[in-house]
Amino acid sequence: MGGGKNLTQRDDKKHKKSRGLPKIDPTTVHHLKQDAIQPHICIIIVSDGPVRNSSYRGTWAWSLVMVERGNPALAGVTAVGKETLREQSLVTADQHPYRMEAMALLDGLTYMKNEINWEGIIEWYTDLDSVIKSLAKIRRGMTVGDWAKQRDKDVWETLLKLSTWWGDRVTLSHVESHVDRKKDENGQYRIPTEMESMNIAIGEVADEGYTDTRAPETVVHTRERYQMYVPYMKAPNGSWAEITGSFRPHILEEIRIQDTKKRASLAKSTHTWGRDDNNIDWRRMRRTQPTKTMQDRLWTSKWMHGKLATNAHLYSTHIHDTPLCSLCGKQPETNIDLMCECMDDSAKKPRTTLNGEYVGAHRPAWTQRNAHNQIRLETRDEKDIRRPKGRTET
Repeated sequence: MGGGKNLTQRDDKKHKKSRGLPKIDPTTVHHLKQDAIQPHICIIIVSDGPVRNSSYRGTWAWSLVMVERGNPALAGVTAVGKETLREQSLVTADQHPYRMEAMALLDGLTYMKNEINWEGIIEWYTDLDSVIKSLAKIRRGMTVGDWAKQRDKDVWETLLKLSTWWGDRVTLSHVESHVDRKKDENGQYRIPTEMESMNIAIGEVADEGYTDTRAPETVVHTRERYQMYVPYMKAPNGSWAEITGSFRPHILEEIRIQDTKKRASLAKSTHTWGRDDNNIDWRRMRRTQPTKTMQDRLWTSKWMHGKLATNAHLYSTHIHDTPLCSLCGKQPETNIDLMCECMDDSAKKPRTTLNGEYVGAHRPAWTQRNAHNQIRLETRDEKDIRRPKGRTET
């Protein structure tokens, strides 16, 4: 094998390109074990961790890079795996490239340590810069606060233990992803470099593992805890699941989901949450709304829980004199009435749009009505004084 940062040189005809399931070439493994005790020899590994559906499954793959007649290729040792979210996972758990890339790194370093006992150097290419920064952080040493904010603790905890054995013999380098899909300043598709081509190739291997039933499911086992405290919360199936994300936001989001589930189960109307709230896929519900401002989130929350300033809601709080719709005047003005059932021309017109603008079409009217009735958001220290039924002001 070559030294330094050069690609591994092999001219054996048995080394073929690996495009698909895990492949281990005995000849390559034999050569690796022969050179394993040479501390100056460097091998090249490339990985990728694509995620098609963050609410369902992610895949990862890594491969040894070799040069055949001057052309680099994935050969010799290639591994692919996948991880599927199941009922024993929390609703707030999701798949993301950061986790998949870390799992590829974990699997590759574990294989090279346990199976090959590699004492040389590894130059690892990944297209995710955050993985490179995280590895550098755990090498420097993490405080309790750093560990509380770390995502995917189950994966990085095991990587932390591996890093003590590898030391500084593993170097992570960044390679740009999907270069073949990008254009230059002249509008022409770019030509990827050798390592960019390898990143594209390993990405295709990982994509094939998404639907291939022969690709193994990955389970991360951590026997010894890096930190003394490990918070758990109940999963949908009743089992206890570990909080692996940043503790504070992960726990708060899980509490909000549980609170929303209770509100949905206690809802009196089927118009808001449907006939059976048990059929709601809460894992996907989290992904249906993009990043919004606090005002947009407040309006959406009011809409979901039937708290918008409609006549029906204002009448129930003794602020308005009638619950009837201001447009048609035939039935109570509720969320479902304004959005779906009101037959007034001004209410029917926005429903003909295809981009969903009808949801925001009534917001100015509600805003004006709020201003007219002097409804406002109150701080935590203020009290919402309502006039009781059957009692007049003195």
